[in-house]
Amino acid sequence: MYKGFYRKIAFGLGLNEKTPSDPLSWAQSQFNKIPDIDLMGAPSLSEQIKLRSKMRETEDNLTVKFKHSAVEYEEARQKNWRKYGTDFYQSLELHIRHKSAISSSQPAFERMFHFWTNHFAVIDANGLKEHTIGPYQREVIRKNLTGSFANLVKQATIGFAMLESLDNGDSIGPNSNYVRQEKAGGYYKGDTALNENHARELLELHTVSPDAGYTQQDVIELSKVMSGWKTKYYKNDYVDWKNPVIFDSYYHEPKEKKIFGKIYNNKDTPINAKDQLFAVIDDLCVREDCRRFITTKLCKYFIDDNPPQEIIEHVMNAWKKSDGDLPTIHKAVIEMAFRNPDYNKKYLMPETWWLQVNKMMDLNFLLSEESFWKHDFESWPRAQFQITELMEDLGHHPFDFKQPNGYIDTEEEWISPEMMIRRLVYAKHVYNYIKSENTKNDVFEGYLTSIIDKNFDNADEITKDLFRDNNIKSNQITTFLNRPEVLRV
Repeated sequence: MYKGFYRKIAFGLGLNEKTPSDPLSWAQSQFNKIPDIDLMGAPSLSEQIKLRSKMRETEDNLTVKFKHSAVEYEEARQKNWRKYGTDFYQSLELHIRHKSAISSSQPAFERMFHFWTNHFAVIDANGLKEHTIGPYQREVIRKNLTGSFANLVKQATIGFAMLESLDNGDSIGPNSNYVRQEKAGGYYKGDTALNENHARELLELHTVSPDAGYTQQDVIELSKVMSGWKTKYYKNDYVDWKNPVIFDSYYHEPKEKKIFGKIYNNKDTPINAKDQLFAVIDDLCVREDCRRFITTKLCKYFIDDNPPQEIIEHVMNAWKKSDGDLPTIHKAVIEMAFRNPDYNKKYLMPETWWLQVNKMMDLNFLLSEESFWKHDFESWPRAQFQITELMEDLGHHPFDFKQPNGYIDTEEEWISPEMMIRRLVYAKHVYNYIKSENTKNDVFEGYLTSIIDKNFDNADEITKDLFRDNNIKSNQITTFLNRPEVLRV
């Protein structure tokens, strides 16, 4: 039996967790339904948007109030951030995400969820990381992982965080009613334009990739299709948090659009302006280059940085036969991971490594809901914020994307000396935690041996290396957590 399978597709097996008798069936059965999660009292996406909106509106007022005193303005702004939980809520969302990964009865689903949150990466802008990226991942991406890929793309594309991050609300059709009325009233200065950000990412990163051979004109035409999709603003209510995303035909480009040679909204087959985006996404998602691009990403993430073509083709065939059904696609990826157990092939990204360490070693660095909400929203949430600092230190904060293509999951991205040193530092933190847990510390060798036996095929080799010459315990933990078998699976 390939013990590494549980780490390859999930987070390993905990000390008290029973080893499944049928590993493949155990894993594949996890994709048919969305598991419940402990929300720890977290506000909903709409409530978080409201909080973010009020924070930004208050900050605008502070700019006017303290325009003559930079020091007073900065003090007031910091107080405002604490009041609206700027640091608090992102840490709460990280707790929810990590608690789900470690405690879930469907860990393979949780690992797949992490893949998709990275695929639909949202660049932080104007408080998105602090208030809305976590809820966006939970309420938009997670809730659409048992339907079709096309539907997932649609919902992710028109999500508040994605629209806001890529400034799609600034995109105005050149022949829209808005431009026509501006011209008629003599107000038009030629300063409105299409914003290509969102259209480009939809093509390049979320569906077909540049391998599809789309042109700059295709990007422009898709931008026209997407014009009118925006977040909703009011003068006295920064964002209409009850209905934060709308399609406003007033800004939409009404004329025909031609993408990959197909004309949308022509006179013979008119498509409602609001539905044009969904029609384009449906067409993108049935293309072979889309299937190949997404399937290759999945196989790289779960199996190998350079997956064999036969593995990719197997998943692509499952996609095609099921018309893009996500559970079917997910099961095919997991099957290929199970049937191709080449050892030490996939280098783990830092967050995955950390969660596997916690799961296998039965650790709990997370705060309880009760202790988390003791925060007074007047001071800095030091205890709550530790998980955010941890992810930042490891270089893999799942809400703090630096680029719209998310974090790169290949080995060369994470194997630098700096990244290795960061893992060594947190391996020492693990030892200090274990040292404080008398039940583990008293039976240290048996505790560590049980973890290794359960999760590694070469358990005898690992334990022999760790316990020879009576190495001190801290060195044993640091060495173990940074061995090739732990870093790669």
